[in-house]
Amino acid sequence: MTKRELKDSSTESTKEKLLKVTEDNFLLFKEVSEISILYNTGELFTKVKNGGFSFSADNIEFVEEMKSTDVNTSGMWYQRDGEGEFIYFLKYLNEIKGNNQVGYIILKIDEDTIYKNFKGKKTDGISQIFVFDEAGYLLSTNQREILKEVHDKNNVASKLSLSQQIYESLIHKTKEYQVQEYTNQAGWNIVTVLDTRQGMKNLGKISSIVMMGSGLFLIVFLIMVLVVLKKILRPVVAIGNHMRLLGANPLSKIDLPDTSDEIGYLVSSFNQMVDMNKVLIDQVKEDEREKRRLELALLQMQIKPHFLYNTLDTAFCLNEIGMNKEASRVIKQLAGYYRLVLNHGSEWISLGEELGAVEKYLEIQAVRYSDVISYKIMVDEELYGFQIPKMTLQPLVENAIYHGIKPTGKPGHIIITGELCEDEVTLSVVDDGAGMSKAYFADVLKGKRISTDKESFGLKNVAERLKLFYGDNASIALDEDNYLGTSIFLTINWRKDENN
Repeated sequence: MTKRELKDSSTESTKEKLLKVTEDNFLLFKEVSEISILYNTGELFTKVKNGGFSFSADNIEFVEEMKSTDVNTSGMWYQRDGEGEFIYFLKYLNEIKGNNQVGYIILKIDEDTIYKNFKGKKTDGISQIFVFDEAGYLLSTNQREILKEVHDKNNVASKLSLSQQIYESLIHKTKEYQVQEYTNQAGWNIVTVLDTRQGMKNLGKISSIVMMGSGLFLIVFLIMVLVVLKKILRPVVAIGNHMRLLGANPLSKIDLPDTSDEIGYLVSSFNQMVDMNKVLIDQVKEDEREKRRLELALLQMQIKPHFLYNTLDTAFCLNEIGMNKEASRVIKQLAGYYRLVLNHGSEWISLGEELGAVEKYLEIQAVRYSDVISYKIMVDEELYGFQIPKMTLQPLVENAIYHGIKPTGKPGHIIITGELCEDEVTLSVVDDGAGMSKAYFADVLKGKRISTDKESFGLKNVAERLKLFYGDNASIALDEDNYLGTSIFLTINWRKDENN
């Protein structure tokens, strides 16, 4: 193979191509923290997730290390000496024209991310966790001595053989252990082992404590009964007899006159409880009906036919005029948008995913309304994991386009911001379009504006859903000081703790 000159592979165009490839891989493989491309000449290109791009030339020893493995075009798992917290996935890098092996693609993965979703099963050292790849190779385990035995083997074949022996020993555990297997989206097999003897021992301790507490409670309860029995026996018996006459309807009042004695007090309290129960039951029913209605409205908003049809028409027109790449990009953005929006039917979504769907929606609209719409998203990254009801921001962005920018007939701008101040999250959608009056905004929230095919008041939908999910801890407001367009602010109060 002809050795390539250093300057040929370190040009800016080469870096840009490699950068594009690595960025795409970060999107596909969320567990990957670093992607490297190592050429046989010793040149190493490295991209850190959410970090910079680096290049070094003198890495011949690293190349020799990769050659000593059994990696092929299918790839393999590999762990470097001295890096016990990371594992690597290696794969040949072939030249497209000659199909010659010119280097390696190396994905660096933080081992802890492989089984982080199962850490909750590790209680007091009882549970053991083992992670195997599709070929049966042991990738990770909280039993570090066992993992070291696998890594100390000289070659891949012996490592794979020992991994399979470990797996067979796990699934043939005695009745004293409970073994469960899980398979994640990457095809990894996660095996958890629970020592039931220790679990039964702890259960016995808990049972003893519960029995002692129950006995103590019973003694206290009997003493209290004996003390108050004489004072309340007659009123309780009288009310009980009357309630039996009323039947099984729990919402029926006791039709007895109020008196100043115990019976009158109990009758009055019971009737007040009945009234409160009626109000609460009616409110619950109304909330359930409203929630179903909003869920239906949300589903209809997610799959609006006109947006889908218009986007597909745009892609068709681009394809017809020979702009195939642009057409493919529009279709890809549309698919990504619906994938995030539908979200397997889940009602909640992270703010990062919501912003991803909004960005894809804006990208599509920017193609449809070329040179008319521009946008910018400025949200603190620490808020990306914050959970919100999905389709919270997208209706506001749609409102900014169709009721703010389009009516002006001029190019417009949309800015989406988000920040955290103590225990309050503030999100905003701002445009420099036609603007909205305070009275008009109030009418929309009150439902006085009728929604048609040409007008969709997503503001009311967002406001109602915020109230349903957050109650008084969330609000939507119009910035009256913005005279160049419309500024809508969402404020959500939350308490930052280990459950958020």
